[in-house]
Amino acid sequence: MNSCGAVDELLSIGPFGDGTQLAQDLDVWLDGLMRASTHTDAPVFERTTRSTARSTELRCLFENWPVLGAKRVAARPVTIECVVIDVAGEPPVSRGIVTSLESQAVLLAYADTDLEAFSARPVDSDDVAAVTEAIALLGRVMPRVCANTVGLAPRLVKIANDIPSMHLSGSPGFVYVAERVLGGDTWVLADALLHESLHEKSSLLRKFRGLLRPSYREATSATTFLPWSVDYGEERHFSTWRLLSAGHVYVHLYVLRCALGLRREARIPHDRARFMLDALARPEHDTDLDADGRRMREWLDVAIQTTPEETMTRRPASPAFKSSRPDATSSLFRPIRPRRVCCRRHRYSFCR
Repeated sequence: MNSCGAVDELLSIGPFGDGTQLAQDLDVWLDGLMRASTHTDAPVFERTTRSTARSTELRCLFENWPVLGAKRVAARPVTIECVVIDVAGEPPVSRGIVTSLESQAVLLAYADTDLEAFSARPVDSDDVAAVTEAIALLGRVMPRVCANTVGLAPRLVKIANDIPSMHLSGSPGFVYVAERVLGGDTWVLADALLHESLHEKSSLLRKFRGLLRPSYREATSATTFLPWSVDYGEERHFSTWRLLSAGHVYVHLYVLRCALGLRREARIPHDRARFMLDALARPEHDTDLDADGRRMREWLDVAIQTTPEETMTRRPASPAFKSSRPDATSSLFRPIRPRRVCCRRHRYSFCR
């Protein structure tokens, strides 16, 4: 396996990599929503010590407000089993049951896609063991990224689906992994787990960082055609936000596959990340980005160029990133005050 320690560190610090800071920002946001709910007809929540489970449930409620808040969903009894992930816990992986409110959010999010009917599979000890091995693999080759990313999506639902894995913005904190992936190669599961956890991280970055101009609208954003999309049977065009979010994912997957010594498998995420970052530098997309969005683009650009397997470097790295431990005074690593940016929901993440 190749050494990618410096890049692993780079991708886990600062305003875009530090998952601990994002989790703290999320807590502040949830506390504010809970306080606001006490002044309306909305449910009043008992103030308790924040837990991962509680945070996930509250996020599912507020991301689907007012549908769930007003109790307009005729909830039918449904039991959804899940794999519960707590990277720092003991054990880090266990079996769990999705709460009633979370189940409604999952069903609503799934219904908002063009996929077949939702069909969750029961979770067994083999699934727990498979996820445990996948997280252990991530922890060996990208320990800092693993610690700062995977725990942001603590619920894994096993599904019967042609798509290997996905993330639905209407059910925050959840990732969905196909049954065949859970029963397959450990590195493929690790790749899928990191992939979808990064979509969760991207959604938090959009919420709490100034990535896009306040006037940005998904419907009016410039778009770029993805040339590889025709291989999947349709021409796809990505907006500025989707390019940034998917580029964020592909850079990490490229680093992971390089760290695993999978040079052939690393080529696709490398080429797609490079394509998306170059597209974001074009004027039509650059004008959609706010200051933090440009910093994030540069941060990802440097990460892909400084990965040991990189052979296509075309521009020198920024001086702020020449060291594996960047200067804390760099503008790219100064603390950034969270900014509230409206987020238009995507039906589901599918950046392959």
